[in-house]
Amino acid sequence: MAEISVDNYTWVATTLIGALFILAIWFGSTWATTPVLQHYLVSLSPNSSDLAIGLNNSVLQFGMSVGAGVGGWVISQTSIMSLGWAGTISVISGLLITFYSFSLKNRNTEQHA
Repeated sequence: MAEISVDNYTWVATTLIGALFILAIWFGSTWATTPVLQHYLVSLSPNSSDLAIGLNNSVLQFGMSVGAGVGGWVISQTSIMSLGWAGTISVISGLLITFYSFSLKNRNTEQHA
């Protein structure tokens, strides 16, 4: 069996086709979660689903702009090598907020039961 090594995939970082390939996977996986998230928001408040989805899209755009700003600030204050750590902190924060949101839904379900 062939050994999987980073050296086998240098074409991804050094060619336009490789970069487009990785970007396609990245964009596809990012936007594939949108329908699931919208379904979750509609299930939380079916009577005001239009408002919930509209606010979600607004917060999504706001989050991207804040992320770009924070990323630029991190690079200007330190170096581009620190950007991965800033992204990691952002992802962990998002996961904690997501788990908190799910716990609130579970508490509401238990109270109505």
